[in-house]
Amino acid sequence: MLKSNLAGGFSLGTGSIARAVRDIKDDLFATVSPDLILSICVAEGHRWRNRVLGPVETLHLFIVQVLHGNTSCAHVRVLGRFGFSRAAYCAARGRIPLGVYRALLRSTGQELTEHRHRQSLWRGHRLIGIDGSSFSMPWTEELWNRYHWRVCDMGIEFPVARIRRLSR
Repeated sequence: MLKSNLAGGFSLGTGSIARAVRDIKDDLFATVSPDLILSICVAEGHRWRNRVLGPVETLHLFIVQVLHGNTSCAHVRVLGRFGFSRAAYCAARGRIPLGVYRALLRSTGQELTEHRHRQSLWRGHRLIGIDGSSFSMPWTEELWNRYHWRVCDMGIEFPVARIRRLSR
């Protein structure tokens, strides 16, 4: 059976997409639990037999395959760390109805979106950050007419551009 490398949850806070992918790879079971997969299979009317590549193992392997850049089926065998052939994996993916893939995508996408929303709250409140900066520019006639001017310590005037950023 496919085993998780690390215990614990994942964070989709303010990190990058690469970090989120790494977190999901590290603990796939926290993101896509076997119970979730089985409940979706039942809801979609999928019937299966108990075998090495049941729906849980097959879908976990498929997610791992996609997260590794849609790697080859031969590489999925290495990533899975248990015995099965490439042909068996391809056949197992084909046995899962398209509705299961769609429902799983909807469910996990919704959960990750809600998780991201919860992560972005501070004590239950949405925060908006404002940041600003300024920088001096060389003296030119065009800049003289367009930007604010500031006198430095030595009494020399130069244009100063100001930028602001609003983020949430």
